[in-house]
Amino acid sequence: MVPSNSSSNTLSLCSTTSTQNYPKSNSTILLGTALVYVLDKNGNQHTVRFLLDSASQCHFLTSTCCRRLNLSISNNSSTVQGIGNGVNLVKGEVHLVFSSRFNENYRYPIVALVVDRITDKLPHSFVDINTMPHLMNLPLADVNFHSPGEIDGIIGAELYSNILGNNRIMGLDNFPTALETTLGYVVMGKSPVLTNLNSFHSFCTTIEPPLEKLVEKFWSLEEIPSKPIHSPDDIHCETIFKATYKRQASGRYTVALPFRYSWLQLGDSYFVALRRFYALEKKFRQDPQYKIQYSQMIKEYLNEGYLKKLDRNTDVVESAYYIPHHGVIKLESESTPLRIVMDAGAKSNSSYSLNDLLYSGPKLQADVLTLFLKFRLFEIALTADIRRMYLQIDMAKDHRRFQRILWRDSEDDDLSVYELTTVTFGVKSSPFLALRIIQQLAEDEQTSYPLASKVARNNMYMDDLITSVHCLSEANELYREMIEFFKSGGFEIVKWATNSRQLLEIVPDSLRANNPKNFDSELMKILGLQWQPNSDMLSFNRSFEKVTCTKRNILSIVARIFDPCGFVAPVTLQLKLFIKELWTHKLDWDQTPPNSFVKRWEDFVIEMPLLKNFKIPRHLGVFTDSVPILVGFCDASESAYAALVYMRT
Repeated sequence: MVPSNSSSNTLSLCSTTSTQNYPKSNSTILLGTALVYVLDKNGNQHTVRFLLDSASQCHFLTSTCCRRLNLSISNNSSTVQGIGNGVNLVKGEVHLVFSSRFNENYRYPIVALVVDRITDKLPHSFVDINTMPHLMNLPLADVNFHSPGEIDGIIGAELYSNILGNNRIMGLDNFPTALETTLGYVVMGKSPVLTNLNSFHSFCTTIEPPLEKLVEKFWSLEEIPSKPIHSPDDIHCETIFKATYKRQASGRYTVALPFRYSWLQLGDSYFVALRRFYALEKKFRQDPQYKIQYSQMIKEYLNEGYLKKLDRNTDVVESAYYIPHHGVIKLESESTPLRIVMDAGAKSNSSYSLNDLLYSGPKLQADVLTLFLKFRLFEIALTADIRRMYLQIDMAKDHRRFQRILWRDSEDDDLSVYELTTVTFGVKSSPFLALRIIQQLAEDEQTSYPLASKVARNNMYMDDLITSVHCLSEANELYREMIEFFKSGGFEIVKWATNSRQLLEIVPDSLRANNPKNFDSELMKILGLQWQPNSDMLSFNRSFEKVTCTKRNILSIVARIFDPCGFVAPVTLQLKLFIKELWTHKLDWDQTPPNSFVKRWEDFVIEMPLLKNFKIPRHLGVFTDSVPILVGFCDASESAYAALVYMRT
């Protein structure tokens, strides 16, 4: 089996447009094309003609070619937007493997977006090959490069750099160049034609990320939650975890990467990481302060043992994966405004990345709605964070070679190779491994810390503790247990916040949170929701960005509203009705609606910041001796239906 390389969430730059009445010319610009072998659904070999496009972040295949190959098309309702904002729908996506006609060892699995048509025949006129003796006897990628022919698909930038070789065969001025590739020599550049041309073709379009996931999340709030069913992949991932995790004498845990496919399918990744590091250094030159913060973080990783420098002569082996890295600025962070993110999705020259070969693992984090109901239930609320959760879990030594990075403090120094020694942010399996270790810690320590173990199992959202308890004595006990519980596994729990002043008095200043608890984090994204511990109130701080009023832009923004508790349902209902009404006008995705819609949308944008004045008590009013009663109401109209549940104590 081989993994699929999904590209459903990427941006692409590739399509075609042509203009007539272009000045007549006796030459044309040859675009690189290649003939490759592709197997159809029944294993029969076909020759397919691809256009090579370094400006495309996606691969494409025509629907005609899909039918010829009898390939199964999966759903993908993206749109391709071209010059002049022309929009074409993507019919779906297909998985295929193509190979070189000259060396069957060069095989490339891809996911291609299916479109009805890519371009006119290429080239647009017959080329005079008698004037190109420098191309004689070359193994050409497309032996018919000189004759107009149909284009079946596009090979995008993801593979473009991987298939390029080192040789280049030059002709005279105004004659094409032959570039060596794994598919043969690709002919590109200016070339004389046999008949004059009066048309001009260029390639430059964008494909918008599909909104399905956002819209699904927006409307799924109307559905009753269901218990997740673990897939065979999830079960196998869990089996690998149980067979490979270890607990050290210190209490810390060691895990291994859960490979779904053999790591032997990784190709060379060094030069991709090298190019990305040079690009990072260019950014350092432009922003010296960014460089200072980055260097400080690397030094801290080295000092803490999260990163280990290798000896190139003894430690560096061939079978390794080099991860490109970059920094993400988090201005809202109290402790680490710069986070170094590893791009384990970067392709090696085999077209596979580390992430392509790993399991993501089952979803282990708590349901957000359930978590918040528990948080609001009792009198004393507590929140806290596990400090650098990923970095407190060690990676198995024989898997650290798949977590190598390049670094040097100064451009005057030689590049050095380092290995990340812990679970790493940006690796596909890391969220699963981190949460699974917390669950394992809860299982291992349930006798020593029964209260903390129960809370860790049920009241954690990634590295966030969010819970509430009946009384001060239980809060004190939980706080002390949580400190010792996490310490026993090598973790530190920090940024404590509570509405209880008595509890806060026993929390050292170094472990306290300095700001209100923000639930609109990169993980939760709950409509700008914040908790003010001093007042024990929930409040909102959310605004809409100003964009051109089109159906696409409005849906893209509104679909990002996630309010699982229904706190601002009257607002989200108005937005849903607005979208519904907008749909009835059957506008194009990028067409500006009538002025009445534009005015209403502008009013929404202006009024959204007023939500910061809307506050909700965090505590539902349940006490130790309470006998709560649930009272429900529901109603419906022609426009919408609603349900509301009160708790009476």
